[in-house]
Amino acid sequence: MVRVAVILGALMVVEALGLVAIGWVHFDLRHADGPLQTFTFQALLFFALCSVVSIRERRHFWSSRPSAVLVWALLGDACVGIAIGTYGLGELRPLPVNQTACVVGCAVVFSLIVNDFIKAALIKRADGTPRPLRP
Repeated sequence: MVRVAVILGALMVVEALGLVAIGWVHFDLRHADGPLQTFTFQALLFFALCSVVSIRERRHFWSSRPSAVLVWALLGDACVGIAIGTYGLGELRPLPVNQTACVVGCAVVFSLIVNDFIKAALIKRADGTPRPLRP
């Protein structure tokens, strides 16, 4: 399980950094500190929210239903994150809706599709592979 966690953690770091690079270049956030901070905040937030949905289940995330409390907590966090992205907060400046949609979409695709299939395959392999006998 530690190996699975390390692999998924490394994947999420690479994916989140790739998303920030997209914001840096494609959305030209390199010249705007406030929007870049908001974009990065949202990337970290939505990757974290989506990863909770995925890692709570050993199989694919849709194999079992999350509790109502978890669903409401995740939805509440997502709404606050979207509101911060829309209206700003302190040094976090507002972002256009398309940038927030890009962050949410990338987090969902990578965490709930790509990483979820990798997680399920790694866990299945770890559970199904016989371990060598030690002398």
